[in-house]
Amino acid sequence: MNNGLFAYLAALLLFGSNGIIAAAIALPSSDIVLLRTFLGALTLAAVLFITKRHNLQAPSRPREPQRSSSRAPRWAQLDFLFRAYQTIGVGVSSLLYYCGPIIVMALSPLILAKS
Repeated sequence: MNNGLFAYLAALLLFGSNGIIAAAIALPSSDIVLLRTFLGALTLAAVLFITKRHNLQAPSRPREPQRSSSRAPRWAQLDFLFRAYQTIGVGVSSLLYYCGPIIVMALSPLILAKS
């Protein structure tokens, strides 16, 4: 099996098992999001250290305020998603999660209409 296919299948398995694992964890959803963020940062740091890329330079331009302001809504989105996994089940929660962009597109003419 080639390397790209293996990476693709591994990503599918990891992301696909996300809801099942989150629903089985007996912690509040906010703690799950915090733990996932911490473990992700540790994993990224380990990968950068192992691949000898830990001496990366900081970008010369300042950070965009949009990137910093998008962290709180993303945290809230994951918090609500994991709470939904625990409350109404993985199937319905995943279906509603993936219908989000469709709902936004359907409601945008009503919300963005100029009066």
